[in-house]
Amino acid sequence: MPTDFLGIKDEEFYSLNSFFGFLESVDLDDLDGKLKIIGSISDFDNQDNFVNSLEDHFQLNEQNGNLVNLSAQVSEDEERIPYYVYVDDTFPVFFTTGTLTKEIPPTLQEYLLTRREMSRMWIAKRQMERLRESLVSEHPYLLIPFFTGQRTKNVNIPANRRPDTKRTIVYYGDDGLETYREMKHQYGVLPSNIEFENPGGFNFRVKEQGIFTLLDSGVSQVYTLLRETKEHLRRVKDAIDTSSFGEASGELLERTVPYSEPWGIQLESGLSESDISDFRENIEREDKDLTITEYSPSYEPVGFSAEVVDTENFARAELKTTKDSIRIYPRDTTGIDQNVRLYNFVDDYIDPHCRPVEI
Repeated sequence: MPTDFLGIKDEEFYSLNSFFGFLESVDLDDLDGKLKIIGSISDFDNQDNFVNSLEDHFQLNEQNGNLVNLSAQVSEDEERIPYYVYVDDTFPVFFTTGTLTKEIPPTLQEYLLTRREMSRMWIAKRQMERLRESLVSEHPYLLIPFFTGQRTKNVNIPANRRPDTKRTIVYYGDDGLETYREMKHQYGVLPSNIEFENPGGFNFRVKEQGIFTLLDSGVSQVYTLLRETKEHLRRVKDAIDTSSFGEASGELLERTVPYSEPWGIQLESGLSESDISDFRENIEREDKDLTITEYSPSYEPVGFSAEVVDTENFARAELKTTKDSIRIYPRDTTGIDQNVRLYNFVDDYIDPHCRPVEI
């Protein structure tokens, strides 16, 4: 497959909007595979550092303004997979027709997992529902021919029928929107993977890892949902950016002393006893790659402290509660990806009206 699989040639792009405008002119049927648009979050100090970090995982081919053409080879027996990435200070966006292995094409998956300055563009269940509502408001005849979702017994999402029952839903059908509404209101299931179709207009899927797959057009709609997701996550990242970890030294200190400045998640309704008793079980069930290595619950007053470890890259963070907030204290290994996942967990399981804050 040619590295310039979209036919960029000598065009240059200095805004994501202009590049999506170019994508509108691309015949998606001519591509060798479905176009995947994969969002990410960058915690690098500047764009040059981000681009330089790509060199350990990709071959950098051409740069057209803020658009960089990349390629990567998973093994010697396979063809190189071409990518583009639109470079942004906070939200780089990758484009590829490469096959999704598990979640994201292998080389990109490895890059996002091993660089603590990078994160997947995680879409929480409630944020996915907000995106659906936004799309339905513009397209009242929207269809949902496919969705997947699950519910654990302690999730903080209302359910009319047997709310303590664990459920996993994989649905295909012509009445997907009606079924989706029933799953949401009756059984409290929100999606982690959903397909949107407007007959004669667009057809694409959205996955919780921030992956948008164009099945049959939908470039402008994906751009809108991507913009809304970035606006939501920018508030989260702004709060995370106020935290820090380092070592203090001075004339009065015999040795350097580590310190950690937290960021916080403000809770509108505070913590309940069930939030405390179910915390460890919920977080380890919801995110298979997070585990609790230390946990100290308290019921008078209600609160907890915990150490959370990412089993994929061994990043650690410490959580401590106050009366109406959860504070996240970074360690030297804490990355942006772990922080975003912790926020999404609180949004889904503890308080749907929580908000990220500076401490």
